[in-house]
Amino acid sequence: MGETQTVFMLRALSRKDILAALREGRVYAVTGSPKVPKPVLEKFQIWDEAKQRWAEMGETATVSRSAKIKIALIIPPGAAARNLRLIREGQIVWDMQITGSFSEIIELDYQQAKGMTYYRLDLDSQLIANPVFCRFSIGSPAQ
Repeated sequence: MGETQTVFMLRALSRKDILAALREGRVYAVTGSPKVPKPVLEKFQIWDEAKQRWAEMGETATVSRSAKIKIALIIPPGAAARNLRLIREGQIVWDMQITGSFSEIIELDYQQAKGMTYYRLDLDSQLIANPVFCRFSIGSPAQ
């Protein structure tokens, strides 16, 4: 498995923002040999229809239709193909084999009348993101 690092998604390099990122869940874990370049997660966000903005790890997005999920990853040059997965409530709901850096918006249909769920990103169990939570707006059709 190698070493595990916790990576902080910072807005500014300051003690205040480091503590805010930890408190708010804007962190992810990455494992592997310290001698090998690791993948970098640039974005893992879900579109919040109520606030009209992208919700980040640790935040909650309000969704009423399909969830729009933005992912941006930098994969070191020459790295082998990787399996990128989105997990909802412990189940793989989307996966793709990627061979290099990746940037895409994915739409997943999953709605319920009320309540919450979450999405987590996993790259070959080497990079594991904190979740982004989804709250279903009242009146969404159940599927």
